[in-house]
Amino acid sequence: MSARHDTSLDDIRGMRVAKSTKSGYKSGLNQIKKWIVSNGSPNMLNEDGSINLDGFQYPAFLAFIQWAYQNTTNKPGTLASYRCAIKDYYKRQGVPLPSQYDDDMKDLFQGMRRHHAEQTQSGGIKESGKRPMGLSTYESLSLASLKLMDGGFSHLFLALSWNLMCRSMSTQTILFDHFSFEEDAIGVVFCKSKTDQSGEKSRAPRHIYANLVNFFLVAISVIDLESPWHALLPLTSDPKRSNRYSLNSKGCCYLCVFWKY
Repeated sequence: MSARHDTSLDDIRGMRVAKSTKSGYKSGLNQIKKWIVSNGSPNMLNEDGSINLDGFQYPAFLAFIQWAYQNTTNKPGTLASYRCAIKDYYKRQGVPLPSQYDDDMKDLFQGMRRHHAEQTQSGGIKESGKRPMGLSTYESLSLASLKLMDGGFSHLFLALSWNLMCRSMSTQTILFDHFSFEEDAIGVVFCKSKTDQSGEKSRAPRHIYANLVNFFLVAISVIDLESPWHALLPLTSDPKRSNRYSLNSKGCCYLCVFWKY
């Protein structure tokens, strides 16, 4: 039976926002509530603890953003997520969104990003966040993952993520049907991605090529020489397979220290 058979319109409407995004919105609204308790007025919250949009209007949100920018280390991107959260809250409450959230707020965040970039360039702000993994680190992790007694799962997961240049959340969605043979390469198709949530962009396969010099670094050699196709099965059945890799990767880091030094 088709997966669409039991899907209602309310279910479809609720899928306009991903679960991870909903979780982020909830977290953002909680931050606003904390600010209201400390700096706002009682009429900004309902009796059940939810935000009262009649009391918490645009000037109050501006005050919250100013406080967050001045008193926290949150980047403009994080502050912009609060705006997305409150806009989604307006929509769910069926309340018309004030035009300032689209007009004035757009100008505000444009200036905020420029100010943050200038401060970072001048050394006024210490840059933080994720940094790309270098090749030498990847080599160490690849060798260390070979020593894990997990049927080649961690090694294959790492090799696929590196060679496809994708997030672990994308790697964990790969199924057997997504593989294709592209003459001198193996192709992998992603039906959706972080930048294409609706799957409307081109679905041309990403190519993975062999490397006969450093065979342990590429997925083709991993699949061919180790034959861990059974390791792909958890990718299709384990709902927390990325968490499984995260735990195993911690073991890789310890193995790297032991192996390298």
